[in-house]
Amino acid sequence: QIQINENLDVGGNITASGDITAIGNIFARGNINLGDAAGDQTKVVGVFEADQVQIDGTTITTNTTNGSLSLVGNGSGSVNVENLIFTDNTISSASNGDITLSPGGTGGVVASGLRVKGTTITADDSSIVNINEGVNIDGTLTVEGTTTTAAINTTGTHTITGQLNADNLRMDGNVLS
Repeated sequence: QIQINENLDVGGNITASGDITAIGNIFARGNINLGDAAGDQTKVVGVFEADQVQIDGTTITTNTTNGSLSLVGNGSGSVNVENLIFTDNTISSASNGDITLSPGGTGGVVASGLRVKGTTITADDSSIVNINEGVNIDGTLTVEGTTTTAAINTTGTHTITGQLNADNLRMDGNVLS
């Protein structure tokens, strides 16, 4: 056992075959290489700090007040979290499974002003929800709201197959009853 109470200046390499214990700080200029085999582990007990990032147990934060933490893949790489893949503005799944957004409590999912809460779709800013493409409804269509009027664009041809019931007026094919 060697005990050094003052500075130690070594001009070459130091090789230790056992544990190295330091009481106080260790300052190093240059690179510190820890481990040289695939099975080697680097363990930190307590808080690990690197530049402006701190790892404490299972929490990664920045040391900068209101600082953002960025996880970025290199080149065209992505950031993978479990089965989700984040690449630029795209979130995708590594499997054929669904991507589920599940807010807590009474919250909803808002995507660019469109709010989904349970089975209800609304405009988050209380405006009109526009569907600008064709819509296929496989089930019953119920129109509800402050008015019971359903407006249909009167230009063009409208085809209704089956029966149309309107205020006791029934039309089936070409027969009006």
